[in-house]
Order: sequence, then structure tokens, then C-alpha cells
Amino acid sequence: MARRDATPSYVLELEMKTTVYDRKVLDKKMRIGKNIYNACLGEAQKRLRAVLADKTYRMTVKTKQAISQVPLR
Repeated sequence: MARRDATPSYVLELEMKTTVYDRKVLDKKMRIGKNIYNACLGEAQKRLRAVLADKTYRMTVKTKQAISQVPLR
């Protein structure tokens, strides 16, 4: 879901004047960053699946939901 800000925002894209060497360096750094991001994302998803599969966690969530539904006096 896209976030909707109260104030308008704009994006300005400017073309960089780069040499072939600069483009190679930037490409390499972007690939390294992408690999790090994907590795972190994969680890986070693996940990989330482990938590959701944990029986103790599921019981805790059910208990919390049951307590939340009890009306206060």
C-alpha cells in the first residue's frame, strides 16, 4: 500500500555525466548493495516463518487476543 503524504512531493532526476570507469564502479556497488539487501531480506523472511511456525508464539498470540476481547469493568 502506497503511503499518502499530506504535502505534495516531487522527484527530480538528473543524468550524471560519468565516464565508462565511473559507470562500472557504480554498477558494481549497486550489485553489491542489491546482494546484501536480498541476503538480509531472505534471512528476515526465514526468521519470520520460524516465528510464525512456533507453537509457543501462536499460543501467546491467541492468549493476547482472548485477553483483549474481555471487556473492562
